[in-house]
Amino acid sequence: MTERERYKIEAYFQMGQTPQKIAEHIGCSKRTIERERRLGMTPQLRHATKAIKSCGDVQIQWVYLADVAQRRHEANAAKKERNLKISNDHRLAAHIDTNLKLN
Repeated sequence: MTERERYKIEAYFQMGQTPQKIAEHIGCSKRTIERERRLGMTPQLRHATKAIKSCGDVQIQWVYLADVAQRRHEANAAKKERNLKISNDHRLAAHIDTNLKLN
């Protein structure tokens, strides 16, 4: 998922689109949008509506924010262990193994 796609997803959520509709617009699966939504959900303080004013002047509303999702994606990617390139090069691995045994 690119940062640009995340901003598109944020706009679609603000328009009230469902994950299924957003997936159709973006060109991915509904499940991808649902995972992305979970990645970018963050609490925001909003003015309370008249219906719940008796509970206070503000309420917490969970919203999807593209920049939050992007930061979390980058943090998760940085934590991932990278595969060594040698793992696919069997000749090089054998050469190193042989030379290590000789020394």
